[in-house]
Amino acid sequence: MTDETRPPSNGYHYHLTDEAILKYMQWSIATRLTWLEEANRFLFAALSADARQVRDAFRRGGL
Repeated sequence: MTDETRPPSNGYHYHLTDEAILKYMQWSIATRLTWLEEANRFLFAALSADARQVRDAFRRGGL
């Protein structure tokens, strides 16, 4: 694996296909913001306090 393709050693990493990015770019700003708000509401409702702590630590690269 080269330095350009190696995921970061902390936090998290994911990959989107070019097709997925192009499809997202076709969404209107209102649709993008609605999707983001709905995802945030779902995560807030679905995750327990412990799961949120783990997620936050993971995002900070503490895990």
